[in-house]
Amino acid sequence: MKVLFLKDNISGKKGDIKYVSDGFATNHLIPKGIAVIATNEILDKIKKEKEAEEKMYKIALEKAKQMEETKVVLFRKATPKGTINGSVSKIDIAKSLQKEGFSVEPKRVEFHSVRVFGTYIAKIFIDKGVKAKIEVQILSV
Repeated sequence: MKVLFLKDNISGKKGDIKYVSDGFATNHLIPKGIAVIATNEILDKIKKEKEAEEKMYKIALEKAKQMEETKVVLFRKATPKGTINGSVSKIDIAKSLQKEGFSVEPKRVEFHSVRVFGTYIAKIFIDKGVKAKIEVQILSV
C-alpha cells in the first residue's frame, strides 16, 4: 500500500511517500495518524504545494538579491568620547529598510546593538533558508 507520512516515524519522515505492507498501514500507521493512503488527489495536492513552495523560494531569493544591493546608512550624534549617543539596534535597521521599500520586521533582523561608529553586516531572514546580508554604515552627524 502506498502511504503519505504525516509525521516522522522509523519507517519514514514527514512528507515521504512509501510503499508499506497493507497490515502495517491499516493497523498501525493510519489509525495513529502517522500516515494516510496516498491517493491521486493527495499526490496532486502535494505536487501543487511543492510547486507553490518553489515559487515562493524563488521570490525570496530575488528579494534577498535586491536587499543585498541596498546599503543602510544611519546618522547618529556623537558623544564627547567619540561613541554613538544611544545605540543602533535591529529596530533602526528595519525602519531604514522599510523606508527603502522592503517590508521587514525587526524580529527578522539579526544584529546586535552597537555604540561605536563604523561599518557592520546585518543578516535579514526572509524565508526558510533564505538570508540576505546587508551592509550597515553608522556615521556621525
